Amino acid sequence: MQHNDFQLLNQVISWLKQGQQVTLFTVISTWGSSPRPPGSLLAINAEGQYVGSVSGGCVEEDLVERSLSGEFNSMQVISYDGKQNTQRPLMLPCNGQLKILAEPQLQLTQFQHILSKLEQQQSICRRVCLNTTETSLHNITSGESFRYRENTVFRLFGNFKKLMLIGNGEIARHLSQLAHINGYSTTICDPREQQIDKLSDKNISFSSQMPDDLIRNTDINSSTAIVTLSHDPRIDDMALMEALCSPAFYIGALGSQRSASLRRQRLQEMQLNEEQISRLHGPAGLNIGSHTPAEIAISIMAEIIAISHQAPAKNAI
Repeated sequence: MQHNDFQLLNQVISWLKQGQQVTLFTVISTWGSSPRPPGSLLAINAEGQYVGSVSGGCVEEDLVERSLSGEFNSMQVISYDGKQNTQRPLMLPCNGQLKILAEPQLQLTQFQHILSKLEQQQSICRRVCLNTTETSLHNITSGESFRYRENTVFRLFGNFKKLMLIGNGEIARHLSQLAHINGYSTTICDPREQQIDKLSDKNISFSSQMPDDLIRNTDINSSTAIVTLSHDPRIDDMALMEALCSPAFYIGALGSQRSASLRRQRLQEMQLNEEQISRLHGPAGLNIGSHTPAEIAISIMAEIIAISHQAPAKNAI
């Protein structure tokens, strides 16, 4: 959510600075098939312009119409369940249902503080009490991205996910771009002098350390994915030896089925046990028939996303 959060926060702050009325909508619970998960955000200004998303489009249109009519003048929870006995029945795709929190009175300084934290690569939690309408910020470094319990909403901003790529090249560049729009901060590590990247990219960190040293000295956690791309066993294997002993939620290695088999043999010789080796996704990526560097990057990013959604939440708020 990192990339989308930046976009929404910047727009909300801009509108508030202009003196516009802005209403923030947060998905707080869903049932059945719902286009957006709990914690998804939408902001609408007094002119009906909006940023963010809480559904596939139909709910946004309805919320814009209701905002322009002045319906949201106080904090409230609204439901979409398609029942004909509700005031505004609206059937969602696949009979999904959702509840949304509407907040019409936003504090400029609060959202500026949230954005400042994100720009410093720090996390912060926004708490909303539905009983008192009080909102507050709390310095929490990790946890669930969203929680709604006992009339209290917790929304974590800056639950930063990290992607570490071992080996610089075209696949790494495409993969880092895909990672950025999916909320990952990316580090590309390659100790080979001929692979040192002279180009600057504010969305990518570059390292010329040996990858095993970098992994060993980096805060690798359950929000970290590591992929080896160098095609050099002397580099990839040392990185994997450290990665497979770390809490990273995804560890992948580029290569063919044959190279993957040989790699597993080498890892066994490096005294890694079967449980550790079984964590390795190799060849990395979903089988989508990819051939070009861009297609390979898409297949790897798709697998990372799939695995991340299966991972249980840790360190709950």
